[in-house]
Amino acid sequence: MESVGQRIRRLRKKNKMTQDSVAAQLNVERVTISRYESDAMTPRGARLVELAKLFDCSVDYLLGVEDPSIPAGPEEHEPRAEPADGPAESDPDLRMIARIRRDMSEEDRQRMMDILKLTFTKEFGDGK
Repeated sequence: MESVGQRIRRLRKKNKMTQDSVAAQLNVERVTISRYESDAMTPRGARLVELAKLFDCSVDYLLGVEDPSIPAGPEEHEPRAEPADGPAESDPDLRMIARIRRDMSEEDRQRMMDILKLTFTKEFGDGK
């Protein structure tokens, strides 16, 4: 199976980008991209999301969870009944957020919640 770094390198080359151009898009040093590609460092959290957007793929694909060579069947496009354990299980965005959140420090989790509360004050009620 391809590593995260190997996928990043392949996607960068497929998109005819240099390490410098990827670094500039992500506002990081070129050496960071080099370390990702050599698997000396693994991108996490928001950086994974940025890379997925840049390369027009999913975070799951970057992490090796999803194989793009297997086409989505028609059932992927049909509405599904809500699972018994709630909407989070059927929403890929919420699953991705939960996966990213698991790897966050407590400080980063609190910062994320603060940002959400500020952004969605109406949904959070009084913001507490």
